[in-house]
Amino acid sequence: MALILNPMWRMRREQGYVLLYRLTDIGTVAEQSFIHPLKAITIALFDGKRTVEDVAHALNYVTGRPVEPHNVKQFLDENSRYFIEASEVSERLRRRYDPLEFVMDADSIDFTFKRPLAPLSLVYMVTNACRTNCIYCYAERQRHGKGGPLLPLPRVKELIEETAELRIPVIHFSGGDPFMHPDILDILEHTVARDILPVISTKCVLSEATVDRLAEIGIPRVQISIDSPDPDTIFLLTGARNYLEEMIPVIKRLKAKGIKVATKTVLTSYNVRQVPALVDLLASLGVDDIGLGEYVRSLYRHLDDNLFMSHEDLKWLDETVQRLREKYSSTSISTSWNFAPEPKSRREKERAFLNRARCTAGMQQLAIYPDGKVVPCEEVPSTPEFVVGDLSKQSILEVWNSERLMQLIRPPKEKFLGQPCYDCLDFYECHAFLGRCFVHALKAYGTPYAPPPECPKSSPSGLRLQTSPICVDPKSSQSSDCDSC
Repeated sequence: MALILNPMWRMRREQGYVLLYRLTDIGTVAEQSFIHPLKAITIALFDGKRTVEDVAHALNYVTGRPVEPHNVKQFLDENSRYFIEASEVSERLRRRYDPLEFVMDADSIDFTFKRPLAPLSLVYMVTNACRTNCIYCYAERQRHGKGGPLLPLPRVKELIEETAELRIPVIHFSGGDPFMHPDILDILEHTVARDILPVISTKCVLSEATVDRLAEIGIPRVQISIDSPDPDTIFLLTGARNYLEEMIPVIKRLKAKGIKVATKTVLTSYNVRQVPALVDLLASLGVDDIGLGEYVRSLYRHLDDNLFMSHEDLKWLDETVQRLREKYSSTSISTSWNFAPEPKSRREKERAFLNRARCTAGMQQLAIYPDGKVVPCEEVPSTPEFVVGDLSKQSILEVWNSERLMQLIRPPKEKFLGQPCYDCLDFYECHAFLGRCFVHALKAYGTPYAPPPECPKSSPSGLRLQTSPICVDPKSSQSSDCDSC
């Protein structure tokens, strides 16, 4: 039995360790761990050709110590989740690693947390152009216009080459709408050719010729935005007429060419109760992954708080999705909203903040505007305060290692004078490890130099970012609004 590392798992040498991580088909790092170089070498030796005996013999040579086949079999038993039979993976998808790449001096091995040597993902906002005018849009184009000229195609290809050399596994193409860019197909072709996963979301009407080209390029998946089964509601949310009748054929074309289709729905008070009819429609079209996410305040387009769902909406939605998952068990229905039916004391809130997800802005990810300006996160404005580089004249690595970026993601304490962060004992640990969402702080308080609303030390007077969680007053056992965002 010839084994190989499952293509969903990737390895990359870092400073003092090897990063082993699982990349989902939506381009997110779902799991990651720091592994010993010898473990990485062993994994790399399973290249789809070597047997257990071959690997044992190679490890004898590498380590200078006796390694028996039963030792390798034990390793496989303990790490079976990472491997797949080579015969189950097409040659195009096989990813082989040079074991010598992971050889390190014993004195240099260090498993303490460090920022990666290069990003794990890029968000490339290819163009500001878009065919819709969504009321929930978070793209900067709605506020600051088009910026500078688009990066020329030769420069884009140079950046894709650097992305491949740095072992950055994924580029998220967004905007605006990536299919409004005149050279998007050439850009995608070059991306796939360099073994980089392209993650694409669109509201454009893709012709049969375009879908044929996507299939030839090898695009595995396209996300389509569909917010409602009702044309009038779609027009209200997106400003586009005939949207649904134009996009249903696009889904069918993509499916017919073997390209997976995901959909994304932004849930507001206007369309939340249409979810059952929407899921019925999308499931009938063979959509592979139906994504439902709640509306979150935008820096640029928030009209009023009526866009937020009510507590009753959230409770109904949570119960409804459970029934829909049972009804359509073969369809993935993923969700993202802030439904918290259990009461939370201050201690529980503190615990939740300590266990929050790591902020990837500038720590694992960079976002690129159409003209090449770089910011840590795609929701950050391309104003001088937040721009950390310019890829029209800098390399990705130069921006990643710039003092400007480090000053933004790990700002000096003096920036927080007058804020709770200034006197917080966890200030340095907060910024160095999990990070602090300065975009949430900016939305809620108008400054990036404040604790985000989810921090227990934040002010309750900030702007509301999303539907408030359901809280229960222990004295009355009645639902009430949280005093936090």
